[in-house]
Amino acid sequence: MNRSTRKAIRKLKDGDGNYLLNRDLTSAWGYSLFGKPVYTSDNMPEIGAGKKAIIYGDMTGLSVKLTKDVEIQVLQELYTAQHSLRVVGWVEIDGKISDQQKLTVLNIANIISNLEYKV
Repeated sequence: MNRSTRKAIRKLKDGDGNYLLNRDLTSAWGYSLFGKPVYTSDNMPEIGAGKKAIIYGDMTGLSVKLTKDVEIQVLQELYTAQHSLRVVGWVEIDGKISDQQKLTVLNIANIISNLEYKV
């Protein structure tokens, strides 16, 4: 999810008054949602109507392939007059959902309407 989405759902509670998003010191990123760790990415859309703002589930259902070795080039000659050097890197990565049963996209509108209904 996007950071702004995480910020928005931090305030959501279930029918018993428990927060849905919890601080989790054992999680690498500090939060858990329904017992799963929460990862943020600027590549995810912000929360809104018709947006797929949260992908939820077991991330082992996602396969990632490095199609090319990482290439790093140090550019020294161009920047010697400035007493500096620059580093350029290239990597090609591809991803695919390999197990549809492990991942889902949460419908934020349904969650919010269900929570409002219970309150």
